[in-house]
Order: sequence, then structure tokens, then C-alpha cells
Amino acid sequence: MESSTTPTPPPVPIPPQAEAMAPEEVDDDSDLVEENGEVPDDVLATLREAQVEVQPLGKTKILEVPGYKGLLAIEYQYIGSEVTENIARKVRRQTRAIDGRGSGLLSAIDTLRASCKRVVCRRTTDDKKWMSVGGKKLPVVRLDLTLARLLNFDAEDGRDVVLQLFGSEHAITNANLIISSWMTDQTRQMDEDFLA
Repeated sequence: MESSTTPTPPPVPIPPQAEAMAPEEVDDDSDLVEENGEVPDDVLATLREAQVEVQPLGKTKILEVPGYKGLLAIEYQYIGSEVTENIARKVRRQTRAIDGRGSGLLSAIDTLRASCKRVVCRRTTDDKKWMSVGGKKLPVVRLDLTLARLLNFDAEDGRDVVLQLFGSEHAITNANLIISSWMTDQTRQMDEDFLA
């Protein structure tokens, strides 16, 4: 008669790399943080070398606007923390009376507007070069009422332009997430095609 017990599988060996990456166990009785300890110069030097600058001013990224078949895009530029803090304060003030409802969307819209360097287009998706959506007469068109006039839709203000241009809150939130990630990318080695 056969036994109904399942054989115990052999232990899975841990690769040497995984062992090296496992966190070291700390004795519960040890002090985890030294009070008023001096930091050696070599540790500070290592920290300084590890620090990587955020996206430098002047660097831009082009992100296609969903729904335009790859023909319309926005060229975004880096904005500093002072600008984003101002956006957050403004949105908090505006949404205080309604318990902050909608503040996430408004912050996303205002961030996209603030980081927009210009709106660009191309004749076909095979074209590698982008041109200003306003042509030579308007070399810089941003996310404002000028863009609404060019694309022939009614808008009350810049926020409304963004809402109508992207078509949905999800598209706006996604674009803001991508641009914010690009601006805070510590390695500055994102693949150029990631945002295309």
C-alpha cells in the first residue's frame, strides 16, 4: 500500500548574491544611533559623491498628448520645489472650503501648466522634428487660451484648456506622474523613448 504523505521538498539554496543583499540582523541590545557621534570625513565624502543633482534647468522632455495619434505633444521643462510649493499652497487655499476635494487633480493640472515650455506638433508620426503648434507667428504656445483658439475649442481658463486637451482626469494624472518622476529622477538616465 502506498503512503499518502507528500515528500518534503529539499531546501532551496540561496544564491550568494541574495545572501549578500539580505539585511544584517542587529542585536536588540545595541544602540542603533549614536548620540552626538562625530561623522568621519570619509563618510561625508562618500555621501557627497552619492548625491546626484536633480534635473538641471534647461533640460526638457517631450511627452505626447493622448488622443492625438502622436501628432501633438508638450515640451516640459524642469521646475523647482519653490514653484511646486506655490502650487500646493494655492490649491490648498482654493479647496479649503470643500475639504480639499479635487486638490489632487488641480495640483496635477497646475504642475503640467507650470512645467509646460511649449506645445508642439508634427505633420506625421514619422517626422522626427517637432514644431511649435503656433508656427512662426507664435513660436511659444503654452497650455492657455491661445492653444484653445488654435485647436478650436472653448475654454474658460488655462485649467479648462488642460481638461479639454487631455480629455480625462486619468490622462492628466498619468501625465503629471510621468513628468514629476522625470523631474525627480535621481539618475538622470531615463530612456528617451519612455516618455514618447
